[in-house]
Amino acid sequence: IPKKSEWEELIKYCKWEWSDLGGNSYRVTGPNGNTIVIPVTGSCVNDKWYGSKSFGYYAASTPSATNVRHCYEMYFWEDKELMVKIDGRFGGRCVRPVSY
Repeated sequence: IPKKSEWEELIKYCKWEWSDLGGNSYRVTGPNGNTIVIPVTGSCVNDKWYGSKSFGYYAASTPSATNVRHCYEMYFWEDKELMVKIDGRFGGRCVRPVSY
């Protein structure tokens, strides 16, 4: 699972293009020309999925330094907003495995 700093690096240095490739998603292109697709995922709260056509929440492996019940996540809402923020761990978040 990417760390907070890795999500921030993707946001800062890569080109993010809103796409309908396989449903709503972002096509992310790095400085080296490699691309990945980050699909819309929504979020699970109380066993129900919300926003599965408009926003994405992806977990980061970095916990909050001040509250053990919170962690960082990468969040986007359609093609309007893209950020790394802290939120509660109680909601379901998708993961994006990475390989080193």
